Amino acid sequence: MYNKYLLDLYTGILHEPAKAEAIAARELLNRTTPQNYAWYVWALHCNNNAAAAENIFKEHVSGKPLEGLELYWMGKYMQAQNKGFTAKQFFKAAYKNRYDLGTSMVKDLNKALAE
Repeated sequence: MYNKYLLDLYTGILHEPAKAEAIAARELLNRTTPQNYAWYVWALHCNNNAAAAENIFKEHVSGKPLEGLELYWMGKYMQAQNKGFTAKQFFKAAYKNRYDLGTSMVKDLNKALAE
């Protein structure tokens, strides 16, 4: 559970997406949930592995229930894929769970939803 915060650090602040990908892959060995797959998609995306990220997203994440942080990441992922409408839907859902997010993410959500 706390590994998702490490993923956030490695994909954002520390800019070490390969470490994030390794953590997410290891987490999938423990538990295969839509949330864990969303972590993996985000890590793959940040590590420039777009094809694998898209396959995992379609197979294991799309249409599944997610929590606030994962909704935010999938919104950012969709935004990077130039899927603005889908990104906005993820952002709206993440905004409903904004109390689970950090202040910078909430600011980013506000900006994305205002566009």
